[in-house]
Amino acid sequence: MIRRAHLLGLALTSLACSAHDPQRPDPGTAAEEIVGGVDDTTHPAVVLLNNPGGNCTASLIAPNLVLTARHCVAQNITQGIGCDINGKSSNGDHVGANYAASSLKVFTGAQPNPWGSTPAAVGTQLFTVNTKNLCNADIALVVLNKAVTVAPPLKIRRDAPPVIGELVTAVGYGAVNDNQQGSGKRRMRANVTVRSVGKDWNELNGAGELSTTQAVCSGDSGGPIFSAGGAVIGIASRVSKCTDPNASAKYVRLDYHKDLINQAFAAAAASPTLETGTGQNPAPKGVGQSPCKTGAECSSFLCAPAGFCTDFCNSMSCPSGMACQDTSFPMFTQPVKACAPLGGSTACEQCRNTECPSVASDCLGLAACKTILTCADKCTDAACIATCKGPPSEGAAAYEALAYCACNTNCATPCAQMCLTGSGGAGGAAGAGGGGAGGAGATGGTPAGGSGGSGTGGAGAGTGANPQTTGDDSGSSGGCASTPRRVNDAAWLALALLGLASTRRRRA
Repeated sequence: MIRRAHLLGLALTSLACSAHDPQRPDPGTAAEEIVGGVDDTTHPAVVLLNNPGGNCTASLIAPNLVLTARHCVAQNITQGIGCDINGKSSNGDHVGANYAASSLKVFTGAQPNPWGSTPAAVGTQLFTVNTKNLCNADIALVVLNKAVTVAPPLKIRRDAPPVIGELVTAVGYGAVNDNQQGSGKRRMRANVTVRSVGKDWNELNGAGELSTTQAVCSGDSGGPIFSAGGAVIGIASRVSKCTDPNASAKYVRLDYHKDLINQAFAAAAASPTLETGTGQNPAPKGVGQSPCKTGAECSSFLCAPAGFCTDFCNSMSCPSGMACQDTSFPMFTQPVKACAPLGGSTACEQCRNTECPSVASDCLGLAACKTILTCADKCTDAACIATCKGPPSEGAAAYEALAYCACNTNCATPCAQMCLTGSGGAGGAAGAGGGGAGGAGATGGTPAGGSGGSGTGGAGAGTGANPQTTGDDSGSSGGCASTPRRVNDAAWLALALLGLASTRRRRA
């Protein structure tokens, strides 16, 4: 199954949801901030949002309007979320009814006390996407009952996407580690890298999301990431493990929700301060092209660990020069079928891949055949090849098909070891109803064919034929993903539902 992500905002310690001050870090144990950041005094327009369930972070984008995460303004049903990259939930509704706007309270300052002081403002109107599924939709805007004048409103990047590789700054009131120490104090972390923007299997993003390197933890939900120009470009949604340096944080893109943002500004009778200029991500690469670091760089939304764009596949769905092979990805709990270059360093391998691409792909995509091929390519006599093939099997049949092709094309010389006398399999068994014996294996240096045809009425003898493959050998945080678009959809979706990944991601 697809990895799930803990939401960042409301998964706080019991103290954070009680009538006491937010938990303070223990000077003897708390080392890193936001995670890996420092105390923040430079972003006074980043405020703490208190709700009936706990605390989150929010951004003041107009004197009477704040931007935050949807799960910060609604009753939470799940501790984590599961999504595909098309924004479909794999674990039902994530949130229930929204809280009353008047129950949402804004507090300012670097370390406010939401239970012992008067809020700077409270909500009067709430804007969210009309869904209880947080995939692509973990965003909310709250119109306030009065202007908050502690700082000028923040700029936003509303009309252009975040850009893969750009450096951003994360700010929030969240915990400093997975033990949720230190929540309630505003911190920042600079030089956070945007790893992915939009649909991406590797990062498990949806179209309306982006991923960054390690940055946030519980309590940072709803908090901003700032561009180098000081504009809010995303809202913190979820993370898998706060202190894992390899874990990515998931943010909702502002440019994806332009209409919702405009509605909220209209209700607040305010105008946004917009970042000028535009961001532009490069055109995605096709399957087989390289290099790539993440799926958002590929038209298939999937980048292979070896750094080339790939796609989920069955035995017949890969482009020319690629084979459908079992491939392991960090985000899935089991290997999946994905296209890989046929490759090959020897003259025989290169010739087979050129002269016999279809059967070479079939063999390489079948683990048993690939094992036989690796063994047989080292052989110098027919007995060795027979030992590698073993008893009749799907893998042996796929090998025989490749050998037949190689030995009847220009590959006969560079692949001479495949054409050794007697290396072919025996002919097929007699047909049903008492037919004659199948054809014997060839002896003239060309491998014999596969099973004989079935007899008719007890009279027809089986005849040697070319071997045939079955053609059916294909097979937390934040993250969502998208589905492949070709005939392999059903096979992939079955895998996804059966158990591709199982980490849970915290609500930020």
